Amino acid sequence: MSLLKSPFVRLDRPFYVLVATANKDDQSLITQSLRGSVATIRLNYAASVEQIQQGLLDQESEYYCFPRLLMLDLQIAECQLVWQLISDIRLSYPLLPIILISSDHRPETVRQAYTSGINAFIKKQTDWNKWKAQLVGLAYYWLKVVTLPKPFAL
Repeated sequence: MSLLKSPFVRLDRPFYVLVATANKDDQSLITQSLRGSVATIRLNYAASVEQIQQGLLDQESEYYCFPRLLMLDLQIAECQLVWQLISDIRLSYPLLPIILISSDHRPETVRQAYTSGINAFIKKQTDWNKWKAQLVGLAYYWLKVVTLPKPFAL
């Protein structure tokens, strides 16, 4: 079923997602997959930990533009910086869902990710078509199936 034809799609309201990856190919594929699934999606991008922090801070005062979802590539920085970033986000924005994307799917990495406070861990596929299919499934689940809380009260 096309997400656009799904009865759950809200065509009247933008849905903001912060995509945090330094990989331009991943950024392009994520853009294609998400925009192709939901016409009202609005994507903002960050390519470093500093850009993520600044982007969230800048959007905090713009309630209706604040991201409803953060897609975070583990390879955006050294792992310890990413774990600290997730902890910091959890303190400031405890309701912001964080999806961690990584080609490192070792059990200790997955465990650390969930312990740090992520909501989902996506093992990045090396096959382009499988990776694209994962992103379409991810879009369907996070944008159509679940009900996400507002990031913070007005």
